[in-house]
Amino acid sequence: MSKRSEATKLSRTAARMKKSAPAMTGASPSARLRAEERAEETAAYLAAIVESAEDAIVSKTLNGIVTSWNASAERMFGYTEQEMLGQPILRVIPPERRSEEDLILTRIRAGERIEHFETVRMRKDGQPLHVSLTISPGRDRAGVIIGASKIVRDITERRRLEHEVANWAAQLDATFDALTDGFFIYDSAGQLTRMNDAARTILALDAAPDYYSLTPAERAARLQVRDVNDRPLKPEEWGLTKLAQGERLVEPVEIRITALDGRTKDLSITGGPVRATDGEIVGAVALLRDVTDRRRLERAVAERSAQLQATFDALAEPMCVFDAKGRILRQNRAEMDLFGFDPPQPRSKSERRGSSCAHPMGRGSRQSGFLRAVYSLGRHLLELTRLR
Repeated sequence: MSKRSEATKLSRTAARMKKSAPAMTGASPSARLRAEERAEETAAYLAAIVESAEDAIVSKTLNGIVTSWNASAERMFGYTEQEMLGQPILRVIPPERRSEEDLILTRIRAGERIEHFETVRMRKDGQPLHVSLTISPGRDRAGVIIGASKIVRDITERRRLEHEVANWAAQLDATFDALTDGFFIYDSAGQLTRMNDAARTILALDAAPDYYSLTPAERAARLQVRDVNDRPLKPEEWGLTKLAQGERLVEPVEIRITALDGRTKDLSITGGPVRATDGEIVGAVALLRDVTDRRRLERAVAERSAQLQATFDALAEPMCVFDAKGRILRQNRAEMDLFGFDPPQPRSKSERRGSSCAHPMGRGSRQSGFLRAVYSLGRHLLELTRLR
């Protein structure tokens, strides 16, 4: 904006303030001069505020003709003050949105103030501009509405970020729902805020629409959470409290529940805390895997193994099962008694993994030749050896 334009604008503002100032009947010429100087000074301050504002500030008549246009309006819309003064505000409104101006002016004439009206306007180069409008009626000394003052805030970047966040959320939802494991998100108070379709299916939540609003303790009670031996568990025992406190469940926690459709399910829980950029814990995520079929298969295998071992032990003949490297896989009691083996002791999975035991008969060439024959023939052979 030119200095001449600025000076003209200040002069007009000061003149209006002089006219609007109360008459000083009987006042001395010096008092009236001081009042006029204060009015001019106030006008200068107001003009400086308007010109330095980051938001566009525009005035218009009730017919939509622009009467003021600050520097931010120039930057925002690309039109100079000279280009806009005396021009209709429709110049910056896209054709498909011009009906909005009629509605705005109708409300202004009725004395209404319009706040945070989000819409789209148009720059001089034709680019759309997302804006938020706050519009107030302008009145003369008698209180008659003669125009409107408008504050325009550019929200294009905010809308772009909102669009990106919405796209990210949609992609996240699609990813969540594609998972076959149940996925849960909790806030810092342990309240459930989100879950995927698999989680709803695992817990049969269609039978309990109020599940979201339950506390952790209420959810545990509703699902009858217990360990794999059917001992009831408190929330802090099945991992949720640990997650909320910032602990990560490295090893899965296995629990048993009664789903809301009445079916018993075995589940495996893993997860970790959610932290803000400053490190503060703002929630937790938990992954729930339905291991009911796996546990059922494990139990079936254990039962069959026990039956096989019982059958083995019932045989009077010593028997032993080897793998390709001559390691003992299974012995019956007659075999262990014959060679003086101690009964196998219960061991953890990690202790059993990779362990082996050499049979006394496997130290010579006889068994090596026998094993080669078994694997080269490609069929199972059973040798019953009676030592006298």
